[in-house]
Amino acid sequence: MSLTIRRMTKKDLGPQAKLLSDERVMRYLEPPFSSEQSRVFLDEAGLPEPPLAYAVEDGSGFVGFVIYHDYDESPVEIGCVLAPRAWGQGYATEFTRVLLGWAQAAGKDVRLPLKTTLA
Repeated sequence: MSLTIRRMTKKDLGPQAKLLSDERVMRYLEPPFSSEQSRVFLDEAGLPEPPLAYAVEDGSGFVGFVIYHDYDESPVEIGCVLAPRAWGQGYATEFTRVLLGWAQAAGKDVRLPLKTTLA
């Protein structure tokens, strides 16, 4: 498994907009985003310094993004949003391990942005 976490660029808008407009991806997060909402997300979460979210790539390109940013004084918020083609491949587990390592190295607690739905 070859995975890369990197800073977002303006070139990520197209694949990110496709991801955030996918009803399957957004099912447990919030309503699917419009093109304008995706642009605002990139501008406000992916491009600032420091970013709130980072692009994720596998060997075939953009597959989503991870969330890693200060939440309050101590904890950081972590999470990931992945394209359906990346589901079931262990990516979320790997990203969680990496992001927990970042938090531990920074001496931070972790907050997970989970919405739990019991079936």
